[in-house]
Amino acid sequence: MPSGFPWFSVTEDYGPAGRHNCRAELPDSYDGRKQALIGKIILGRYRIIRVIGRGGMSCVYLAEHVSLHNLWAIKAAKKDGRGTVALLAEPNLLKKLSHFALPRIVDICEDREYLYIVMDYIEGQSLGQLLEQRGRFGEQQIVQWGRELCDVIGYLHHQHPAIIYRDLKPGNLIVDRNGRLRLIDFGIAIENREGGPAEKNIYLTKGFAAPEQYRPEGQKDIRIDIYALGATLYALGSGMNPGTAAYGRPPLYELNRDISDGLDMIIRICMDPNPKNRFQNTDQLLYALNHMNRYNAEYRRARQRYQIGILAGGAGILVSLSLIFGGIAVRGQERYRAYARLVSAGTEAALQGEYEEARQQFEQAVRLQPESLDAYLGTAKTYMSQYQYGECLDYMNHTVLEALPEAASDGRVSYLLGQVYDEMGELDQAAYFYGMAAGKQPEEPDYMRDYICALLEAGELQEAEEQLAGWEAGAGNEGMKRYLDAWAAKVAGDFREAEEAAAECIQESGDDTLKKQAFLLLAGLYKERAQAEAGTGSTADWYGKEIQVLSRADRELSGGPYVEILEAKGEALYQRGRQNQSEEDFNQAADTFRQLIEFGYTRSYLYRNIAIIYQVQRKWEQAEAVLKEMEERYPDDWSAWHQQTLLYLEMEAEKPEDQRDYGRVKESYEKALALSKGTADAQKMEPLTRQIEELTKKGWISWDGS
Repeated sequence: MPSGFPWFSVTEDYGPAGRHNCRAELPDSYDGRKQALIGKIILGRYRIIRVIGRGGMSCVYLAEHVSLHNLWAIKAAKKDGRGTVALLAEPNLLKKLSHFALPRIVDICEDREYLYIVMDYIEGQSLGQLLEQRGRFGEQQIVQWGRELCDVIGYLHHQHPAIIYRDLKPGNLIVDRNGRLRLIDFGIAIENREGGPAEKNIYLTKGFAAPEQYRPEGQKDIRIDIYALGATLYALGSGMNPGTAAYGRPPLYELNRDISDGLDMIIRICMDPNPKNRFQNTDQLLYALNHMNRYNAEYRRARQRYQIGILAGGAGILVSLSLIFGGIAVRGQERYRAYARLVSAGTEAALQGEYEEARQQFEQAVRLQPESLDAYLGTAKTYMSQYQYGECLDYMNHTVLEALPEAASDGRVSYLLGQVYDEMGELDQAAYFYGMAAGKQPEEPDYMRDYICALLEAGELQEAEEQLAGWEAGAGNEGMKRYLDAWAAKVAGDFREAEEAAAECIQESGDDTLKKQAFLLLAGLYKERAQAEAGTGSTADWYGKEIQVLSRADRELSGGPYVEILEAKGEALYQRGRQNQSEEDFNQAADTFRQLIEFGYTRSYLYRNIAIIYQVQRKWEQAEAVLKEMEERYPDDWSAWHQQTLLYLEMEAEKPEDQRDYGRVKESYEKALALSKGTADAQKMEPLTRQIEELTKKGWISWDGS
């Protein structure tokens, strides 16, 4: 690399008003052209209104389409020897992506001097501007935006190859009218692929760029985005650029009383100078943000006493082990300590989402002390955390209870089985096992709470009322009475009372699990109203109310994300999208279902949901790609081929008759028919079969081998 041409340049961006701001400036000639374009019509169809952003060798304008009168953002990038190919890197990355937080590229044009990239105009303010106005933000808002950043940065990192953004900071984030973050300016983003042309000068932002970014070999590592994400959260909480502190960054909780030491610890992990010590991906960071209490000082001091968290209210691992091993020989005490260390290591790995590592630690603990239940329960919980409910039940029935038959009388085992069946939607079974747990350990309020909730879900209102009446007052049942009142009102058809009681339960209860149930109940009430008023001409936005409630639950509940909340939200967004023909609702619904998959909730119907959304939007290629992904992951699932047949039917119907080819329709149909044959789903093929028969009669499909 020639001397005098550094590989990177540093841009300082300290953010808040009154602090130093220095950005790479364009040449004066370019500045003059920038102003000259105001009011002009470029490319024959876009009237330039004003400048809304600028960077190293580009400027972003707000423009109006002269015929359609809609607004767009146009990025004018000066070629200046770079040529078109290099400047197309940003739109080429963006055009194949589909995420709520990312702008769409709708047009690319050029003249002799400039390349023009036309993209969505996102109305709102940059987070950098808001930071200047506000000075700093509170923890709740920071954590919510942190979750959103994990979502969009994680989406980029999960591409093949991974896309590394490299320039995350408040100035590159827009807060839209709904308070959600949008990520802009992919000017230095890259795909993490081997080879490719050598990079030329890039701009790094002091305080937000990871230390290894100042070396060319350090650029292709997703952990540089983890560093920048942490730095962004630090800036939001402190009101200062993380790189300005002369003697190290002071703890956030010293600068902002609203910040807990748990959030401060998470941010410090993100910004560790050594990439190996950071969170290794956004999934781990998101998990940490959803479990901040586990990073506070009190938790860290008590970590050795912490059980994996399978059983609410279960005895701590060291306490239970001390009862087992109390009074035995020194050799037994050494084995106890080794067992405790293994379970603690498994617990820590599980908390970080490293489930295979966690299972290995628990399995070693089982081999060391096969008569103790804790490590078995740790393994079972890892299956639950990955939504592998069948594997969890199989492990409990064929490993745990065969090795420890007496564990069947342990309330913790019954409660775990209740949780599994609850997650699977088998409410009668869930109520049965929750009831067993509550009977064995009545002192555990969580057991009785979930027993009553399961009874209500299973339609056993009277039994639930009797159990609540017998529940000792003050035993942790705050808000439960109003929750039961809400269910009783719902059963009686009293919508207003049910709505009021559910809202009061959310307000009164300090129990997040009960609040989650109340949020779901309230959202369900709005969903039922939406369905009941469909086609009546009502203008009430019941789906909007449902989405609001579920979004609030997602923000306020700790220990999330919860699949029930996200799944219900995705469905509500889809239904409102159909009701209002809203492209944004459709896109958000697809993003929500994709988010569930990325969290590890791998259910085949989620892929089908996404494909249906794309199909409704007439995004044929995207719908087909999702179904191909579903077929690859679930090759024996007939519904993937069924939906693909419906997709191909609709695609062919769009073509002129002389251009139609039903070969793909026939192939997909045959696979769906073969896979569904002899199953309970076979009758669901009948409507499609009638369509195929009709096409056969018309001669579009032949069954003679052609």
